[in-house]
Amino acid sequence: MNLYLKESRQQNLECILLKKKTLLGKDVILTLFTKKLGKINVFAKGVKKIISKRLSYLQTGNLLRVEVYFKSNKFYLKEVSLISAFSELKSDLNKIKLLYAFFYILDKFLPTNNQDLQVYELTKKVLIRISKNNLKRKEFYKTLSTLLFYFGFVSKSELSEEEIEKVIYEHINIKVASLMI
Repeated sequence: MNLYLKESRQQNLECILLKKKTLLGKDVILTLFTKKLGKINVFAKGVKKIISKRLSYLQTGNLLRVEVYFKSNKFYLKEVSLISAFSELKSDLNKIKLLYAFFYILDKFLPTNNQDLQVYELTKKVLIRISKNNLKRKEFYKTLSTLLFYFGFVSKSELSEEEIEKVIYEHINIKVASLMI
């Protein structure tokens, strides 16, 4: 169990919503990348109800402040507030593709319940750069190369696009370029 959970069963966290999965009924499982706890899965009970005020904040790529509680080895969403929706990012299809490609890869490589401030801050910078149109293909691949090095999948941080594609394909069986089409 994470050190933060030993201190308190309820946490107020800054996070980035990586993905969400709809369950039967009105519930959703959120994959959040938090500053304090790393990547966690959170049950959001009743958020798909028509009267839910939380649903509009729960969009992939949003920077959020959430209050979660930990019960029976699971996280549950209590409250959510929006820090940034990165709306400039979500109005451009190419930016959306880049965002989803980055989040897909990040989600596959990030361990669960493992705080990682360096990767969290890098992810926030990537979000900002994509939204401001300052992240071109070359820089995107350089960021992926940095992540692969940091996670220990490669021995050097500067890789070619072909090398990055090969390493990612070997580990998660997907081509980066196909994510951005």
